[in-house]
Amino acid sequence: MNLFAVLGMHRSGTSLVSRILNLLGATLGPEDDLMPPKPDNPTGFWESLTVTQIHDDLFAELGGRWDRPPVLAEGWETAEKLDPFVNRIRAVVESHFAGAELAAWKDPRGSFFIPLWRRVVPVAGTVLCLRDPDEIVGSLAAREGMDPERAAALFLRYVVAAFHSDGGHLLVRFDDAHAAPRELAVRLAAFVGAPPPDEETLRRVSEFVNPSLRHHGVSQVERGPILRLARATHALVTRESREVVAPFLSLLADRFLLEARLRGSGGEPAPLSAAAPDLALAIPGVLDALG
Repeated sequence: MNLFAVLGMHRSGTSLVSRILNLLGATLGPEDDLMPPKPDNPTGFWESLTVTQIHDDLFAELGGRWDRPPVLAEGWETAEKLDPFVNRIRAVVESHFAGAELAAWKDPRGSFFIPLWRRVVPVAGTVLCLRDPDEIVGSLAAREGMDPERAAALFLRYVVAAFHSDGGHLLVRFDDAHAAPRELAVRLAAFVGAPPPDEETLRRVSEFVNPSLRHHGVSQVERGPILRLARATHALVTRESREVVAPFLSLLADRFLLEARLRGSGGEPAPLSAAAPDLALAIPGVLDALG
């Protein structure tokens, strides 16, 4: 079994990518365990309810939730208290994916938890879905009534976590997925080792990617410091090589960990290093925005 995971910030096209993988032959788990469509995602989430519940429970165990994710230090996944979650992951692998030549699960929350999955199964690879943070701000404002700076802070936390979960990920830009779904299907097939899609599969992919369902273009809200940092991060990740991107995201990850530790000791968050001011690295406050 080759198991893949679809990761990235919420509202970034993870459902679309998951369905395309499914059309390419990937097992997503039992049909009756898939999250049903909702008004904000009428074509379906293509997401296992069991996997999502494991991740929600992990957030709670680690002191957070999907919109206030905990900051996890290196090696967090080896903690003995997480052994019950290892058993739950093992059970879902056996019940949902065992016997399938190609399998995948999708859950933005999983961006934080790939190291724990890899205690159970050698995840073959991850797909990192990336969308303009301005559009995510608009989407989360409509769905959750979320403040723009809070939404931008979440974008940063999820993208940094997903990137560090798997440096060999396949990056999928939201715009490319909508503009060129057939080409994306070919890329995904090559990445997961599936046969090249035939014309019938490509037709079904094109029909699934309905441009009329794309909402929330670039937000017109005033860009605060965290949203500007999110935009700089998005630009860097989409335009530069991993060798350029990795040190920048590592600096952000270190900042999150420093802030979390200072909070725990009653200290005040320290400012980010101004090592790269052109990328807005001198901006503090990501964790503050999340409360």
